[in-house]
Amino acid sequence: MANPQTDPNFGNGEVGGDNSWMSPVYGTTADGDPVTVSFGQGSRDGHIGIASGHVSGSEYYSPGGHDHFGPNGEPFGDRGAYNG
Repeated sequence: MANPQTDPNFGNGEVGGDNSWMSPVYGTTADGDPVTVSFGQGSRDGHIGIASGHVSGSEYYSPGGHDHFGPNGEPFGDRGAYNG
């Protein structure tokens, strides 16, 4: 299994994630700003993990590397990683 912190394919939706989170992907907001995002699944369905920019796996998974929002947009961990 690939280590998402160091895998060069991080951000393509193929590495990282777990039973509660899909593998992170690179994308853009409606305004065209780059983001790295992971969508919740199972018990986290409707939740989002997001960071501004196309960050590496080591950045995304570092302490404070991404913000977490609940299904109604409520912050579950505003760490300053997403400036949207």
